[in-house]
Amino acid sequence: MFVVICVPRSSCGSVKASSFTYAGNKDRRAVTVQRMSVYRVMADKLSQLNRSLMNMRVGNFSYQKEPLRLGQLWGNRFSIVLRNVVGDHECIDRSLQLVKDVGFINYFGMQRFGTHSVPTYEVGKALLHSNWVAAIDIILSPKANESADVGLARQLWAENKDAKKTLEKMPKRCTLERQLLKGLQKHGIRDACNALNFIPRNSRIMYVHSYQSLLWNMVVSRRIQTYGLNPVVGDLVIKTDSPTIDPVKKKVEKEAEVELLTEETVNSHTIHDIVMPLPGFDVKFPGYEAASWYKEILAADNLTLQMLNHRVKDYALSGTYRRMVMKPVEMTWNVLSYDDKTIPLVVTDLDRLEGKSHAVLVEGGKLTAVCVCFSLPSSSYATMALREVTKTDTSSAYQTKLNETE
Repeated sequence: MFVVICVPRSSCGSVKASSFTYAGNKDRRAVTVQRMSVYRVMADKLSQLNRSLMNMRVGNFSYQKEPLRLGQLWGNRFSIVLRNVVGDHECIDRSLQLVKDVGFINYFGMQRFGTHSVPTYEVGKALLHSNWVAAIDIILSPKANESADVGLARQLWAENKDAKKTLEKMPKRCTLERQLLKGLQKHGIRDACNALNFIPRNSRIMYVHSYQSLLWNMVVSRRIQTYGLNPVVGDLVIKTDSPTIDPVKKKVEKEAEVELLTEETVNSHTIHDIVMPLPGFDVKFPGYEAASWYKEILAADNLTLQMLNHRVKDYALSGTYRRMVMKPVEMTWNVLSYDDKTIPLVVTDLDRLEGKSHAVLVEGGKLTAVCVCFSLPSSSYATMALREVTKTDTSSAYQTKLNETE
């Protein structure tokens, strides 16, 4: 028996965290709603959690025969408010209409590479090199702009490499670091590979996928600089009869079958049909020099395409395909006027359930905001879509500075 609920990840008394499953992750810095399933827990027991949960609600329960699994998610629906927008309404509409009609380069967003001063792809490189100790040191090394208690624990590891003492100092909220330290306590630094296995698998493979994503971003930039935003002979497209493409949403699946554009077929496709491989040991490369671009970038990191077929299965990258340019689905927007910077300008699903009204907007207010709504397939980043409009840095560090200056 599985209960399907709309809630972020949580725990329920003595129920193990592994009993909760979900189709995809949600952004940390957002108000989010998602469906989850939990094995053999009654709905009334879950409902009682609302008495004690902070900034979270559960509800919309139903019983299903099968649980939710990672990868079942088509995508996400976004409602995003851009505040303190400068520009006349005509300019705003023109910029947003361009993204709606033409789309945006489907880069992996900055959050794919972590929020710390040391990006996650550095850990990924160490794992692909089988340099387990280096990977551990990068994960546990001191990071900029962290709280004092976390910094103290990280410094203790850097100086002494004592897993037990570092674990005692590491705050409980640092769950990944604590799991790694428990692995080091059990296996020691001499068996660093198995110590790393104490980190949940989804988190571990995130590191190598981060490096793979970095390569994709770099090669796509080179493809566009070299050939522009039109299909060319040698580009890859998904075969129209491929069973691994959603006929409605056009989502590319991992097992997609691809073919090269030829002189005869190139004019029958648009840039939105073009896919670029995420590098791996089992993908087809475009007919032009894209493979050599990947090899060149890998060589700079002392890696090869063959090394992506790692002997540790979790770190082996078979590769897949990703659309180079993405158009948002069902994109709409409203230009709003307001005076009070503290009032919410969008109503959440929970607000609607609780009967809360929309924000009080001011006709001709001193400040301008834009509320943008659209859907994107999973693994496409709303921050990359908005970057086409705002033309600003989308990293969390930059956005935090903007908040501090308001």
